[in-house]
Amino acid sequence: MIVRRNIPTLLPDPFPFIKRRTWLKILGITLQDLPSKWDLHFDEMLKKASARMYIMRVCKYYGFPIKQLDMLFNTLIMPIITYGIELWEGAYFNKYISQIDKFINRAHRNGYISEKLNIKEISIKRDKKLWDKVIHNKDNALQELLPDKLNRHLRPRGHEFELPLVRTERFKSSFVNRCLFNFV
Repeated sequence: MIVRRNIPTLLPDPFPFIKRRTWLKILGITLQDLPSKWDLHFDEMLKKASARMYIMRVCKYYGFPIKQLDMLFNTLIMPIITYGIELWEGAYFNKYISQIDKFINRAHRNGYISEKLNIKEISIKRDKKLWDKVIHNKDNALQELLPDKLNRHLRPRGHEFELPLVRTERFKSSFVNRCLFNFV
């Protein structure tokens, strides 16, 4: 019997003319070397949203009614916040959610929106919407990530998929596993 330790794969030697980075921006989402680290993405997202908050301030100064300010906030700022939420929601959620909640509370306190928005509820709605698209569309690219279906004749459930064995919270918080456990 041969017993070996896990040997980490070493990165190749860097070329002197190519600078190695610890982050990568794909489709507007900044991925960092650690899967649970989203600091660069959140800093950039909140910077963009804060810049657009200036538009809200100017519109309020010129006397826009709260209904139009609500619509403007939902059109200009909420897409920045919710873009890719299905991806980064599985990270250390509370660390980043508190930043977003503070931002939304500041918008409410300044009178730019009529009611406080709960980012957790928004993320659950977006998860459910994407989950429904995945399980009802056989051509969806995320179909490959779904586990096998169970062949049982029991009462109707949220889905027919086998629940995976979970050992870590990080594994459970990925999109597919989060939906498998939340929408049973």
